[in-house]
Amino acid sequence: MLTRDPAELHGMKDRGLVAKGLRADLNVIDLNRIRLGPLRVEHDLPSGAPRLLQGASGYVATLVGGQVTSREGLDTGSRPGGLYRA
Repeated sequence: MLTRDPAELHGMKDRGLVAKGLRADLNVIDLNRIRLGPLRVEHDLPSGAPRLLQGASGYVATLVGGQVTSREGLDTGSRPGGLYRA
């Protein structure tokens, strides 16, 4: 329901379920290692305004459209996603 309902609401019929023929964007999480990192303030917005960031560990991999985009918190360089406009 957390993924299927919003996907259907926005007309994305190829998302929201893990099933053959559908696009799968997944996080693989090691529940024994999941931890939040310290809060930090970054001033990296175009206006120089601050934003609050917090990292996490325990994410084994992130897959977008079946391609691994992150492994053990490190970017793989894969960019299978794109901009979605309704």
